[in-house]
Amino acid sequence: MFQINRGALPPSSQRSGANILLLTNAPEKHIDLTSAGKQLGHHIHVVVPKSLKLLSPIQLEHRLSEIRDMAEVVIPYSKKPFSLKILKKLEERKMPSLNSSGAIIQASNQLKTLKAFSKAGIPIPKTAIITNKKYDNTGQLIGVSKVQDAIDHVGLPCVFKGLEGSGGDEVFFPEDTKKLKYYIKQYQSKNKSFLIQELIKGAVDHKNRGRDVRALILSGNFLVAMLRQAKKEGERRANLKKGGEGFPFSLTETEQSLAEKATKSLGLNWAGIDMLPTDDPTNPFIFIEGNPLPGRKIGNVTGVDVITPVIEAAAEKIKASKVEAPQRELSLIS
Repeated sequence: MFQINRGALPPSSQRSGANILLLTNAPEKHIDLTSAGKQLGHHIHVVVPKSLKLLSPIQLEHRLSEIRDMAEVVIPYSKKPFSLKILKKLEERKMPSLNSSGAIIQASNQLKTLKAFSKAGIPIPKTAIITNKKYDNTGQLIGVSKVQDAIDHVGLPCVFKGLEGSGGDEVFFPEDTKKLKYYIKQYQSKNKSFLIQELIKGAVDHKNRGRDVRALILSGNFLVAMLRQAKKEGERRANLKKGGEGFPFSLTETEQSLAEKATKSLGLNWAGIDMLPTDDPTNPFIFIEGNPLPGRKIGNVTGVDVITPVIEAAAEKIKASKVEAPQRELSLIS
């Protein structure tokens, strides 16, 4: 169903509607997006990056040229290294993407995300990394050489995170020094990076269930938000993938603007910005992550159509790239 019939389509410039490339290793999860695109009069072409792995370098370059001729913009839905390699090669062919490969890489790293937030003045939790190198400590984010220094900064209990984790994976909640040192030893033995953060009191309810807020941002503008709440008592991960529940949630204009600013700080055009509620009325949210490939369950939770805006934003990227090209040529002439 998702195989592309090579050579069966005329060049993208000869077809009406936008020609959008969906780059995903799980096309069966995006039938709603491809169907919506068709209803909107666009053409959604699905390419599975892992299917290109067996091609020789020459074959891959030829296939990428075919893809570039077939489609005009990318909606990326895979953070796998090879998928991002394919996306970067398409970008080198002047193919715009809803989110660039570089921005996806940055937002997929917890430490880089926090640095970007901090630099932009976005409130983040107290965070420490263990390092023997000199570290440029800035505000809430510090580098220390001793575990006790990290504890002094963030307190106990705390949050332990792997830098590449997402969706609630690689997140632990050590209650004491012994448990924290256990996680540190496990990660260091595997040469894996991690960070240690303060536990935000407002991020759990009276049953010690975790909760957070996801704000969806597209093209610089706030779309919708939901509250995520863990179901099981004592479960602090509120992610829907981990069994959490979602509820519609309203953010103030100031909070919406902060989420938009957080997205911009990561170089993203489209993001799910995650924030933790606090018990501080002067600073009601702490920002923790920016998901560069946000899921669409937020639409089911809130009743807001989040598919159409994404498709139309991709179509607008095509128009913008066509406007920019003549301007670049003109600047070269002048």
